[in-house]
Amino acid sequence: MSNLAQATAKVVEIISAFSSEERLRIVRASLTLLGDEFNTPPTGQMAQRLSDQRVDEDPNNSKVHSLAQQWMRKNGLKTEQLEHYFHFDQGHVVPIALLGGATSKREQTINAYITVGIAHFLASGEASFTDADARRFCEQSGCYDGANHAKSITALKNRVTGSKSTGWKLTSPGLTAGADLIKQPKN
Repeated sequence: MSNLAQATAKVVEIISAFSSEERLRIVRASLTLLGDEFNTPPTGQMAQRLSDQRVDEDPNNSKVHSLAQQWMRKNGLKTEQLEHYFHFDQGHVVPIALLGGATSKREQTINAYITVGIAHFLASGEASFTDADARRFCEQSGCYDGANHAKSITALKNRVTGSKSTGWKLTSPGLTAGADLIKQPKN
């Protein structure tokens, strides 16, 4: 028996007690320690985890900005959920339905501003939007109340920063609120 065959037999004897994935890790680690590379596709549970991760990462990659994909994973959101509220069209994301099941104009207005911020975030990775865009969506959604609109905006509290003149940006609590609204069952 050659030295190569003996070494192989000894390695097989030592690593045979481990699972397939563990054996692959041992071989890769050994080669790394020796300064060699080992580039084979992952198998077993590791391959399944990577496949699941790719499915989660790819909520139609061309539709959603990479930062928004991370936010989706963090909040357990799927593209199918988003499609109830947003229309994806050649890099643009247009809100088509009001997030949440609010019944008061004030809550609907708050949700409209969050919806518009989420739409911009999905398209660009930046949750900034103009007041004009948000008001337009309020009007389209039937929740614009000119007499009380400014009070409703104040009720957004820490979910946005900015102003009517400079524009708005969803904060981390605003993005979280948006994810929570998306997760609510659709009536």
